Amino acid sequence: MTARPTPSRGAVRNAALAAALALPLALLTGLPASAATANVSTWSELTAAFAVDGSTVVLGADITAASGDSLAVDAGETMSLDLNGFRLTIDDAADDAPAIGVPATSTLTISASGGGILTATGGYRAAGIGGGLGGGGGTVIISGGEVTATGGENASGIGGGNYGTGGSVTITGGTVTVAGGEFGSAIGGGAYNSGGTTTISGGTVTATGGDYGAGIGGGYSRAGGITEITGGTVVATGGDQAAGIGGGSGGGGGGATTIRGGHVTATGGSSTSDPYGGAGIGGGIGGVGGVVTLTGGYTLATGGEGAAGIGGGSFGTGGTFDVQGDPDAGAATDGGGPNASPAINSAIPAGVGYSAVTSTVGVGGRIAVQFHYLVTLDAAGGSGPGSVTVNHGETLTATADPSRDGYAFDGWNSDGSSYDVATPVTGPITLTATWAAVLAATGVSGELLLGIAGVLLIAGLVLVLLRRRTKA
Repeated sequence: MTARPTPSRGAVRNAALAAALALPLALLTGLPASAATANVSTWSELTAAFAVDGSTVVLGADITAASGDSLAVDAGETMSLDLNGFRLTIDDAADDAPAIGVPATSTLTISASGGGILTATGGYRAAGIGGGLGGGGGTVIISGGEVTATGGENASGIGGGNYGTGGSVTITGGTVTVAGGEFGSAIGGGAYNSGGTTTISGGTVTATGGDYGAGIGGGYSRAGGITEITGGTVVATGGDQAAGIGGGSGGGGGGATTIRGGHVTATGGSSTSDPYGGAGIGGGIGGVGGVVTLTGGYTLATGGEGAAGIGGGSFGTGGTFDVQGDPDAGAATDGGGPNASPAINSAIPAGVGYSAVTSTVGVGGRIAVQFHYLVTLDAAGGSGPGSVTVNHGETLTATADPSRDGYAFDGWNSDGSSYDVATPVTGPITLTATWAAVLAATGVSGELLLGIAGVLLIAGLVLVLLRRRTKA
């Protein structure tokens, strides 16, 4: 019997290493492609990049989808799209397909390094960005660029497809123009579903609901969801009988709307055949006003025919209208017009006030609410106005400088830091004057005089030393 050769120690070591690596390598080969930054210049490159979970996709050229094509973020995945100064056009998606599908469990972030333009038009029964037929919208975040999103029939521009809820939409910048298809909201729910959550903190947003859908909020017959605006310029217009911000036509309630800043114009839609309409902010026709809270900024809310500026739509009832500030003398005590919500002041923060003026437009109501803030000016030994009242978003550039004998005004200070008077005022603030000493007769500053005195002192000492050395 022939003896087997004994393997060398090196061979044994290599075999053991290969066995140890076999399992992890087998597992790795079964994993999907890893997240990365993908620079794309063609439609095929773009769709391939969207197949990789967690990718950041950066446009490298203008791209237009072919007829019937669309993009989609897979369920449960997160994607980022950087327009990068280029144009992406998806305007002929197939029926039931969003231009960019973002289902309820997914997230899409749209940015625009150096600008860029996105045009997204959903197919029949599908959102421009969000859900398809029966699908709710996921999480959509927009931070820049020019974004135009249009829903197909029965769907929202950004949010739910037909029968789909609005999901979560956050806008922090850019120019965003959104339109809902018939029965769908612009931002929020598709037909027969509610508005989801919409948060706007910057940019310029124009949201126009389709017939019977809210500008921001519910699709036909559904409530407005949750809307919070802290900055930017927002123009929200409801479709026929729907609220500008709030419920859709057919009994959609107002949901919950909070405005903390920015410039907001909300207009309810009126029927083209009947004298009925939706509230500026609140319910669609037959819908209750919901809860509206204002703590800052400027709000102009105009109801459609027979509807409140802030409150219920035609045949609806008012809700809660909480203005958190100190009302000016003669300020309106309700949201304006029929079915208006009565105004309350659940909180009056120090230094926060507001004006509120109501009027009628046709047979609908209107209210304009402007917040203003107390700016306390501490002259720090000088004399000045003491305090001024500034409207939200305006500046102190027109305020006269304080004066002080023997000193030149050297600007305002806030909490130890220099304050730029061109900064928009968004709340109460205390500013302290800073001063530079001057010589009254010459206008020369005290600091300069000290510097000259120091130089002269040093020169004198040098002369004394030179004289001593000469005598020596």
